[in-house]
Amino acid sequence: MLRVCVLGELTVEVDGRAVELPNAWRAGLVLAWLALHPGPHARAALAGRFWPDNLDARARAGLRNALWALRRAAGAELLDASRDRVGLHPAVWVDTAAFAEHVRGGRYAEAVALHRGELLSGVEEEWVHDAREAHRRQLGAAFEALAAGAEDAGDRRAAIRLARRRAELDPLDEAAHAALITRLAAAGDTVDALVCFERHREALRRELGIAPSHTTQEAVRRLRAVPEPAVPRAPSAEDEPSWRPGLRFPLPPRLRLRHAAPFVGRATELTVLRQAWRDVVDGAGPLVAVVDGEAGIGKSRLAREFALRTRDAAPAVVLQGTAQEEAIASLVPFVEAVGHLVRVTAPDELARVLGDRAADLAPMLPGLPDGLPAADRHLSVRRYQMLDAVAALLAAVSRRVPVLLILDDLHLADVATTTLLRHVVESRREARLLVVAACRADGVPDGGPLSEVLHRLDRGHLLRRVPLRGIGDADTAALAQGLVGRGLPAELLTAVHREADGNPLFVQELLRHLVETGSTGLLALSRAAVPTAAREVIGRRLAVLDDDCLRLLTIGAVLGHEFDLVPLADVAPLPEDAVILALDDATAAGLLVELPGPRERFTFTHALVRRALRDRISGAHRRRLHARIADALQQSGAELRDIAFHLCEAGPAGDVDAAVAFAERAADDAVRGLAHGEAVELYTRAMALLPADDPRRRLLALRRVLAYQALTHATVDQPRR
Repeated sequence: MLRVCVLGELTVEVDGRAVELPNAWRAGLVLAWLALHPGPHARAALAGRFWPDNLDARARAGLRNALWALRRAAGAELLDASRDRVGLHPAVWVDTAAFAEHVRGGRYAEAVALHRGELLSGVEEEWVHDAREAHRRQLGAAFEALAAGAEDAGDRRAAIRLARRRAELDPLDEAAHAALITRLAAAGDTVDALVCFERHREALRRELGIAPSHTTQEAVRRLRAVPEPAVPRAPSAEDEPSWRPGLRFPLPPRLRLRHAAPFVGRATELTVLRQAWRDVVDGAGPLVAVVDGEAGIGKSRLAREFALRTRDAAPAVVLQGTAQEEAIASLVPFVEAVGHLVRVTAPDELARVLGDRAADLAPMLPGLPDGLPAADRHLSVRRYQMLDAVAALLAAVSRRVPVLLILDDLHLADVATTTLLRHVVESRREARLLVVAACRADGVPDGGPLSEVLHRLDRGHLLRRVPLRGIGDADTAALAQGLVGRGLPAELLTAVHREADGNPLFVQELLRHLVETGSTGLLALSRAAVPTAAREVIGRRLAVLDDDCLRLLTIGAVLGHEFDLVPLADVAPLPEDAVILALDDATAAGLLVELPGPRERFTFTHALVRRALRDRISGAHRRRLHARIADALQQSGAELRDIAFHLCEAGPAGDVDAAVAFAERAADDAVRGLAHGEAVELYTRAMALLPADDPRRRLLALRRVLAYQALTHATVDQPRR
């Protein structure tokens, strides 16, 4: 049976065996077009479509050659051709046609099972984009139908998994993301629902310059107003101004949101924060604890867990505010934090702590009782008095109950916010106030307003730094246990930790992807696409780089997780100075690290960063880069196995005979060095490049058997401990 698959990369199978397609790219395009457009087509039209720059006779000759090559590769039964027309034979099975048939029959699970990836992955023709978009819509509808069915059957987890897969098809599909947000909220996973919304909003802003619809934003606003879980305490809620010292302070809305993933590790960091809190409570004066680290490392989660534990251990006023990248007003974090304090405090207590400063706070919080602004004062005077009123309010509250203020995403704060932070900490030395500021280290440029404020506070001994790094193997295992509900193989957890470099968000997303796809093996991990959340985090870091730096990083990603400067510079179409400057930018952005030693060598900070860069380019582009890298490595006298790897990866874009020869020589060297596993892989790569009837395959197969036999004996004969 002949099968043509276009979901994923173009492949052809004859009786279950994959056949190698012709090297000529136009032949593959003709086959793909015929697969997507059933029935006979005029030869003249096909020739004009795929050879538009040639005369009619030469175009038709090109088409004849392409059809001959396709028949030679897959057999005469592939095509149904006459003198004037040609199409795929009606008996040929095509995955997109089968997909459409399953959808029409309501067999959505069978339809989804055929999806192997993006339609004609790596092909960027205009007609392919149209077909790809049409298939994406059909696939999204199938996922939604399956999700609705799972929901009706009471399988909420399956419904969320299917809705997530639908949303991942297109980050700009608002209907898909709204459905996912709704299902997550219904399941009580409010945090994940809000994260999903923020990702979608960022994608719309970045790609289209628009915001989500009013309906979606209103649904999310209702979601954020979820009431705090009931606990035994004096009655108090956000909309009930009843708090006073002696009662438990109601948490700000963002800190009430539940997390699906368990909180693991961070014992050292919590100890530093607890010591800072004890110092503040004991009268050491205000302090700022800066929790810094890369995106996804767990800064906000650490601040939240510390806030919850602090409030549970002893009386504390816990406030929270989040800076926004494109805030429509200034001082947003303090407006959010102080606004919550004003809303929940009993009127008489609020009047006591405000004193006569209500009018000064009115520009920030116009809803204050008796908060009429003093219009006769100069604007600069009113602004200073507003900032000072915030400092006075927090100090007044802290005299009776110490105050913990969480400022999230401080690296996004405007100048007014950083100015107010400095004034709050420096102007009221008697205040029992700890500010925990979460910020990205790579988001605070030297010489910027926030950097200057932090340096000033540090000089005044008002700053504690809490750097966050990746979690360890044991914490990765605990995180996996909490997310998956069962233990996973140790080798898989080690591979996940290595792939994510301990970044908790990346670990979580990799595990979620593996579980949702039902694959928890090392091979599945190596083939898994970069998870959406990780891809968006990495994408934001790549977006600030210029084209030269991105081009250089892409070449480095094809070179390997670690690479030398010399072959990189040889392949990059840039002068040496531009290469060095681009490497400096990538290192400063936290994407590369220069390795110590005499060789000028670099490594990616995360394996996922490298994979995300490789996924940005087509397979054809990657193969040509591999070919150029192999040439550069040969010129520099690199090791045989490295040259062989890149020649094999180049495939038809390079010299196939040279690739086979280098792979064979490198495999022979590996056998002599007792690296039998490496030899098996190299022999396999060499065989994959040769057609089935090539006599060299038999000799390579024999050598591979011997290497595999030696590997088996070496493994079995290992002494038992």
